[in-house]
Amino acid sequence: MASKGIDKTIYFVRHGQVSHDVDENGVHREHDPLLNDEGRKQALQLQHDLDAEKLPIELILVSPMRRALETMKIGFQHYIEDKHIPVKVIPLLQDCGDWACNVGSYTKDLEKQFPGYDYTACHEDPVFPKKEKIYKADYKTSIQRSRVLAEFFAKVPEKVFAVVTHGVDIRLFQKIQKPEDSLDAVPKEHSFSPCQHEEFRMHYEDDKNWNFEPVK
Repeated sequence: MASKGIDKTIYFVRHGQVSHDVDENGVHREHDPLLNDEGRKQALQLQHDLDAEKLPIELILVSPMRRALETMKIGFQHYIEDKHIPVKVIPLLQDCGDWACNVGSYTKDLEKQFPGYDYTACHEDPVFPKKEKIYKADYKTSIQRSRVLAEFFAKVPEKVFAVVTHGVDIRLFQKIQKPEDSLDAVPKEHSFSPCQHEEFRMHYEDDKNWNFEPVK
């Protein structure tokens, strides 16, 4: 990755709330859930906030999980419809765990439910939606995936973009996720709340190191 000196402005957004069908062991059983009523209210508030902030974004990157797609569709509605900001669905942004709620849907089904977005990366990914290889649900692999994502962000031509993803993914970029932390149920401390969004700067020092800092 020849990224030295590259700077990016990234607006990270966590998806809204979902209702999980939990079994007797506390495992979430519902496959790739949509937002619940509260989550849709949160996404509408996100829309209100984003419209007021007038973010100077050139692109929206979104996880292929349905809760992230629905959050993005509602929250960035006017950016997409009025400003024609393009949307790309990126498998690398999927959630890190392997409970049913964190396993993605097939691309053809996503295209039917959420049409009009660029699913090229999903079609070209030989693994998605399986939880294998780069998507294996363990800490070491998740750290590796965050580095691959950093390389991907560096190669994106746009300098300012939004990323709609998941709490653990953001924690990995912040370098606060610990090996003992769950990849399926995001720790409450120091994590984004549903539909929280924050501005970050990424500065690439060299091919393997970058600074990822919030903009106060």
